[in-house]
Amino acid sequence: MKAFSAFFLESESIFELIRNAISELFTLDLGQYENLNLSFVGLANLRSVVIALFFGVIIASYCVIFNRNVYGGFVRSLVNENCGSPASSVTLAQIGYLKKSSVRSALKRGNVYRGVVRCVEQDEYNEMTERKRSEYAASAAASGEKASAFKTIPYKFDFEHDHFYIPEEQHYTAESRYNKKGTGILPAILITALCIVFIIVTLKLLPELLQLADNFVGMMGSDSKIN
Repeated sequence: MKAFSAFFLESESIFELIRNAISELFTLDLGQYENLNLSFVGLANLRSVVIALFFGVIIASYCVIFNRNVYGGFVRSLVNENCGSPASSVTLAQIGYLKKSSVRSALKRGNVYRGVVRCVEQDEYNEMTERKRSEYAASAAASGEKASAFKTIPYKFDFEHDHFYIPEEQHYTAESRYNKKGTGILPAILITALCIVFIIVTLKLLPELLQLADNFVGMMGSDSKIN
């Protein structure tokens, strides 16, 4: 029991040292800047802004990696299977993506694959909807009545039976956008490490840069008074 207590206390001390070391690394030692019009709150928030900016870069890089590996796998499968027209389209089950919830969700949202992946049944549904809209507008114009807004219902995917393809003229764009090269775990670790280094360097240099700016503003102010 004593050995466990000693180990716990030692571990707690080690974690405390690590926490203090990390806190020291990310500390922003600001001085007094008499000539810069900076509020105390603004200066206090600089550290958070710098950290948030670089962590935003890290998150964005991981999003790119996720898109190109997970979403890009579906695109590359369609290209590799030569699915370049409605006639050569395939279902998700045929290329092994029926159970990929991330891909199904992306297809539903439409923003990830917009302009690249096409659904045969969705295109047919949209064409039918536009035809009905035109017929409705023509009928209203012929009767002389003011037409109310035409209500459209978004297409509801049937992922077990819907067919997908990438138009042949979009194959190069698709391969370029979802290129897997450089999206492994090592580039992700490198980006994270570099961003952390840049955070530390920025926090260490920022007070000096602010002091230089403060001195410059003060010098310019003195020169203007003399003139």
